[in-house]
Amino acid sequence: YVAGSLSGSQSGNGGCLYVGRGGILNLASGQIVDSHSTSASKLGGGGVYIQGSNATQKAVFNMYGGEISGCSAAKNGGAVYVSNGVESPVSEFNMSGGRIHNNTASKAGAVYCVSAKMTLSGDAVIENHTISGDMGAIGIYDSVLEMSGGTIRSNTAANGAGVLVQSGGSMTMTGGEISGNTAKNSGGGVYVSTNSS
Repeated sequence: YVAGSLSGSQSGNGGCLYVGRGGILNLASGQIVDSHSTSASKLGGGGVYIQGSNATQKAVFNMYGGEISGCSAAKNGGAVYVSNGVESPVSEFNMSGGRIHNNTASKAGAVYCVSAKMTLSGDAVIENHTISGDMGAIGIYDSVLEMSGGTIRSNTAANGAGVLVQSGGSMTMTGGEISGNTAKNSGGGVYVSTNSS
């Protein structure tokens, strides 16, 4: 449970926090700022790295409020990287409030999901990420994104400035807003690649 401020950290995976198999992290009103995943040979997660292994040992990050900002990853997921490893999708990042903004990465300035699940709801805001390559804010790789609320806005990338879904991933949007995102090539708001939905 995080309610204070965590800043100025760095590591290979999970610059500030690492949530392993069976772990649950709740962010209610605190801040994760200026934290960095510094090695391009690692997977990423400038602020938080979430790694489960199976249905009985999943890892979960619930963000109800607070913010993650000023974080970076040399590889993927400037703010958050979530992966399950084997079974897909099990490990989760559930964001129902708070703000993720102004983070950077090679791909997915805000959140990168691999064989995992992300939900976006309530008044959550993801904004102001600029990536020279693909996946401005959110990357969904062989994962599931369910968006029933929240806002994804003012992000920039070559393709998929707001959300990029690939490699069998899927996105379902029943509410919320995706606006003001800019792609140099394709998918200012959402880009869904072949064999994804």
